[in-house]
Amino acid sequence: MHKPYLIVALVVSLGIVAGGTYWWSVSSGKAPESKNGSGVTMNDASGTTDVSDNQAESELTPVEEATASAFATKVERYTQQRDFAKMYDLICPKDRTGATKTEYVKTATNLWGATRLTSYEIKSVLEEDNGATIQLVENTSDGRSETQLMTLEKSDSGWCFRSNLTNTISQVKNFQNISLSVTSSKRPYTEQYQTTIEEGHERVRVNVSIKNIGDKPLICHALDGGETQCSEFFFYLKDSAGAIYTPSFITDAKMPQFTLAPQSTVSGSLVFEIPIVSNGYTLVFRDLGYGTDIATVSTGF
Repeated sequence: MHKPYLIVALVVSLGIVAGGTYWWSVSSGKAPESKNGSGVTMNDASGTTDVSDNQAESELTPVEEATASAFATKVERYTQQRDFAKMYDLICPKDRTGATKTEYVKTATNLWGATRLTSYEIKSVLEEDNGATIQLVENTSDGRSETQLMTLEKSDSGWCFRSNLTNTISQVKNFQNISLSVTSSKRPYTEQYQTTIEEGHERVRVNVSIKNIGDKPLICHALDGGETQCSEFFFYLKDSAGAIYTPSFITDAKMPQFTLAPQSTVSGSLVFEIPIVSNGYTLVFRDLGYGTDIATVSTGF
C-alpha cells in the first residue's frame, strides 16, 4: 500500500514520546519537586499537573535557581524556534564529543519532524551534585503534553545541559558499516494470492542482502528507544521526487526479523506499491528509534 507519510509520522512520534529518553538526560535520585511547593512558571501550559506540596527544599541559592531557570528557558526557546545549532552550543562539552553540530542539527530536526513546541512551563528547580534538575512540561502542536527532566551542570559560563541525543548519534555511527545490496527485483510483481492494489499503482518485489562489515553488532531501536530486532518495517523506498513508500504485507515475500553480528549477512524480500509511471528509486534501511538512515542503495528501477 502506498504510504508516503508513515515514516515521517513514526519519527515525529519518537521525538515526542521518547523525549525524556533522548532529548534530555534524566536526573538521578531526587524527585522532581519544587521548593516551598511552588513552581517557576515561564509560560502558560495546558493539561499540566501541580507539583505536590510535600517537597524537599532545594539547597541552591536564589541566584542559582534564577540563573538555572533562565538557562532552561533559553533552551526551550531555541526548541520553539527549532534553532538546534544554538542548542548544541549549550550542551555540556563532555556530551558534545558524541556528535558534530551538523549531525546534532540533522538528527534533532528529524526527531521533531513537523511537530513544534507551542508552550512550556518550568515546574521546579532542584539541586543536584554540581548542578540542577529542571522539571518542565512541554506542549506540542500535535496536542501532546509531556513532563520532562532537564539536567544542568555548572560550567565556566554558568550552566550547560546534559544531552542523551548526542550519545545516541555516536552509537548510530557504529551502524554505518552496513553493506546493503539489491540482489534482484521484479516489477510489476504479482503475489500468489493477489490482493487489491491502489488504482494507478503496481507492486515491485525487491530481494535484498545486508552484511555487517564492521566490528560491532547491529541492533535496531524501537520508537520507545529500546533495543529490538530489525524487520521489514525498517526499510522504505524513496523515489526521485522524495516520496516515501513503506513495505506492503505480502505472505509470499518475507524479510526475517534479525540482528547482525559482525561479518554476518541476512537476506530477504520486500514488496512495495508504487505508481506505475515512476522511476529513480532508492532503497533505505533506517533505524526508526534514532530516525537515522543506516544504509541506502540505488535499486535500478
